[in-house]
Amino acid sequence: MIELLSELIRNSCVNPPGGEMRSINAIRRYLRRRGVDSVVYESAPGRGNLVARIPGTGGGPGLMFGPGHVDVAPVEKPDAWEVDPFSAVMRDGYMWGRGSHDMLFMVTAHVQAFADLRGLGFTPRGDLTLLVVCDEEDEGTFGTGWMLDNHPEVVQVDYAVSEAGGWLREPGEIVFTYGESGGDSSPVESGVVAAMERAVRMEMPGAALVPEIMPGKTDFKFLRPLGVECYGFGLYDPDTPPSARMVHGPNERVSLKTLELTRRVCVHLAMDFLK
Repeated sequence: MIELLSELIRNSCVNPPGGEMRSINAIRRYLRRRGVDSVVYESAPGRGNLVARIPGTGGGPGLMFGPGHVDVAPVEKPDAWEVDPFSAVMRDGYMWGRGSHDMLFMVTAHVQAFADLRGLGFTPRGDLTLLVVCDEEDEGTFGTGWMLDNHPEVVQVDYAVSEAGGWLREPGEIVFTYGESGGDSSPVESGVVAAMERAVRMEMPGAALVPEIMPGKTDFKFLRPLGVECYGFGLYDPDTPPSARMVHGPNERVSLKTLELTRRVCVHLAMDFLK
């Protein structure tokens, strides 16, 4: 995973203009080396979206890892950084770089979790879909919005997990997000939320999930109006300080422990909810 996360940071897919096909192709190669086929949909020159699927038996709901975006926000004050924003420097157990936190670590965790499940021969009741997109940092015109306009059948799911959630609010309390300020929201109590909590407890026994509204916007704005239950879900290293969770500021970074914990809870969730 470190290899993939480093490559995604170094690809510097700053939006605008994007150029996300560099990272989309990197993910396609990464999956192919692990025996996973994927399909890339080019939405504009140099821009595209990737879909992979583990077909279900037809006896359960569809779950999506994503949409996860590989575009990153511009670096407005490069002189405020302690490192080159696109160098993917490793320091004190953290990967530094623009997009490491928002949201390349989660994309990497989703990709590896999906590959792990495929490698295990996991057969879900409903389809498990991986969706990686471009253009979230702008309007989603070439990313999730484009996929829904042009290939809606490919991304039809019942539930989706993506950014942002998983940090410690109080001892034993792990945040999940269920809505966005001024937008639609998903139920705070449901079968998938219960499965999310069980997944977290496999790594942190006794932990409880607590709901929050996300102040910003994500690509869930496209899915919730269609009836998809969408949640920000992951699991941070509980020792991560708030300063290391800044998404568009200088010295953006993510703990490698967070990367691994998020991969694990995604595997646990799929194996529980889709078993």
